[in-house]
Amino acid sequence: MILATWSAKTFARLLAAVLIVLAVAGYAFAARCTVSATGINFGSYNILSAAPTDSTGQVNVSCNGNVTSAAISISASPTSGSFWPRDMRSSLSPSFMMAYNLYTDSTRSAVWGDGTLGTQTVVIQPVTKKAVYTETIYARIPARQDVYYGPYSDTLTVTVNW
Repeated sequence: MILATWSAKTFARLLAAVLIVLAVAGYAFAARCTVSATGINFGSYNILSAAPTDSTGQVNVSCNGNVTSAAISISASPTSGSFWPRDMRSSLSPSFMMAYNLYTDSTRSAVWGDGTLGTQTVVIQPVTKKAVYTETIYARIPARQDVYYGPYSDTLTVTVNW
């Protein structure tokens, strides 16, 4: 049997070292958020319709730790390089594009972007630990675009800053 004897000074040093490690570990893992999104499917687009084609998708955010607010941004379209409008590309020909956009509100008046160029982000505040927040993405293809038939798509990046 081995017995360890600790002096008060040795114990204080060990306790200080453990507290520093815990503080660093707590800092590194204090706040973490995850994000997922469901794609937007517009279905068929009628080039003769006077009404725009609307759809919705979702962004889900879950945070674990010390997060007071989370700002959700969505990138510009890599196809158009812009928010105004975003463009989808045809899978039949890279030269065929269809304009669309994403919005933060059901009236489709505020373009969802990164907060630059007149776009908006969505801010969740306060953030409750371990809660899942679901934000609706409102999407629209403007009416009467003279586009070629076939599937169109675009891939965007959703970012959460906290």
